[in-house]
Amino acid sequence: MTKPPEEMNLREDASLLTLAEAAARLRISTHTLYKMCREGEIPARRVGRQWRIRVGDLEDWLTGTEAKSSARPGSAGDPLEGIREEGKS
Repeated sequence: MTKPPEEMNLREDASLLTLAEAAARLRISTHTLYKMCREGEIPARRVGRQWRIRVGDLEDWLTGTEAKSSARPGSAGDPLEGIREEGKS
């Protein structure tokens, strides 16, 4: 038996972001974020014709992305990037 919506154990409404809200937090365009959602680069869910992103999922994704980019040689913020490229020639 399904519980009525008022009895369901859901997070408060503020935990779901629209693309515009999430894009503002990430400081990217909504078009870019829409593309990332469609391509599965960022955890998002479609609700009807619109996308929604959980705040926790966005934070987890961002933390994971930061950890990956700082660990990869040649990634943004890598101080040895130019030196590595020069050694290849």
